Amino acid sequence: MRRPSKIDPRDPAAFATWLAEMRPVVADLHALTFDATAPKGQRRHARRHLREVMRRRFQTLTALLAAVDTA
Repeated sequence: MRRPSKIDPRDPAAFATWLAEMRPVVADLHALTFDATAPKGQRRHARRHLREVMRRRFQTLTALLAAVDTA
C-alpha cells in the first residue's frame, strides 16, 4: 500500500480528492463488517477471509486519516 501524501484540509481540491479515496474504503469496511456479523448460514465470505481483508482496509483507512495535515 502506498502512503498518501499529506493534504491540507483547507484546500478544497485536495480535500475532495482525499474524500474520493476515503469513501470506497469506508463503504468496503461497512459491507465487510455487515457480512462478518451475519449468522453463519447467511455470510458470503469465511470469517478468516473477512478478518484479513478488514485488516488491510483498516490499514488503508489509518493511512488516509494520517495524511490529513492539521498543522
